[in-house]
Amino acid sequence: MNALASSHPDPHRRNLLRSYRAASRHACLFLQELREFDLQRAYSQPMAGGKVAASTPAWLHAACGLDQDAAREELRIAYALLNLPRIEDAFERGDLSHRKVRALTTIATAGNEGALIDFALATTDAQVAAYCKAQGGLATGGARHARRFKRRQHGHHGDAMKREGWSSERAPCVGARASCYGAGQDDIVGCRPAMPNERQTEAFVRRHFSTWAPEVAVEEQGSESPRIAKLLRAASKSGAGQGRPDFIVQFRDEPELLAVIECKARTTAHESPTCQAPADYAVDGALNYAAHLNKGFDVLAIAVSGTAKRHRVSHFLHLRSQREPHQVFGDALLTPEDYLRGYRNDDAKYRQDFGSLQVFIKELNDTLHIDRVSEGDRALLISAILIALERPSFKKAYAAESKPRTLARMTVDAAVESLRDAGLDGLKLDVIKQEFGFLPTSPILASKPGELREIIASIDDNVNAFRKTH
Repeated sequence: MNALASSHPDPHRRNLLRSYRAASRHACLFLQELREFDLQRAYSQPMAGGKVAASTPAWLHAACGLDQDAAREELRIAYALLNLPRIEDAFERGDLSHRKVRALTTIATAGNEGALIDFALATTDAQVAAYCKAQGGLATGGARHARRFKRRQHGHHGDAMKREGWSSERAPCVGARASCYGAGQDDIVGCRPAMPNERQTEAFVRRHFSTWAPEVAVEEQGSESPRIAKLLRAASKSGAGQGRPDFIVQFRDEPELLAVIECKARTTAHESPTCQAPADYAVDGALNYAAHLNKGFDVLAIAVSGTAKRHRVSHFLHLRSQREPHQVFGDALLTPEDYLRGYRNDDAKYRQDFGSLQVFIKELNDTLHIDRVSEGDRALLISAILIALERPSFKKAYAAESKPRTLARMTVDAAVESLRDAGLDGLKLDVIKQEFGFLPTSPILASKPGELREIIASIDDNVNAFRKTH
């Protein structure tokens, strides 16, 4: 079917074959999502009107109009595929139809699934169903049930399974001539393989960010930074105690930005309807930590659920001291360069920084008013400082100069040299130098210890930082 779909000369037939394969792929995706939905007991979340379904089949019946017997059969297939990875892969590629997979899962085992796939690819849906029925399979649905075990949630995230009445050696495999979904929600047949594990999710997130060292520094389950640790002191997802995010990422070129990452094993545990369940959902947990860390940083909250092969990613930017986060970026992990570019170009970030700049300018104006600098000279002073700071030699040297008058002359000289380097000379340069001349003679700025140096530093930290970012 692969060759036919890609090489048939008639475009209509080629498109029809592609659509047929796409239908199989979508059917596989539906079963995978259905399985995760059931494992997470997502049906227990209130529906519209506040009603709560007793089981996944009941939920599907109410939400989608699907017959409950049909829903149980879909769950049987979904759980059987956990033990049949080769059949699931072929199904996911579109090589096997839903009807073939339904029949194969009634007789397939790890030992024979390869041969069954070869047989199914060479025969029709009806032939596969007839063969499986002849072998004792349940080609017509869940009419037979083998031994069952109760599923109980336990452990760190409630995603482990505890079997009753079976040792690991004696537990039968799902799908061996048996329906794995019985009449009751918790009655599952056979021995399930190891379920998706949160450590697997963490592993591929770790691999992604480790690629970008030293652009980023990654810490796990906490931070050695006293500043970060203090903000997480009461951020536990349980509501009390030290918060321990799965990952904290610091960016070398943006020390005031943190990324906090929470992982969950299954995509059904990605985000709750209310975002108020931080212990159980990736988005909820990441936003919980961001709400604490944003008291001292801009925070990029990243939620990741699923595996390297099938996963979901969400990003939220919670700016410092802002009440609410907003969703940013797309549904994939990015490079540090892309994260920083998006952060710096974010509209909300611009508004925040521009608002901070306006506050700084007002405070600077008040300071210069107290220092008895006239309104006209204030504009000249700020201009001289900004131009002087363009010279690397001045930027490195000004903080070490303790004599106010010497620093004032250094500022004027650096500004004039910067203008000369920019091509300004002659009379124009002489006029500007004369206008800047008030600075070395200012009774306050040129004599008050540390005043001019602090003004230069504050302009560099606020105005130049805004220019650099935006």
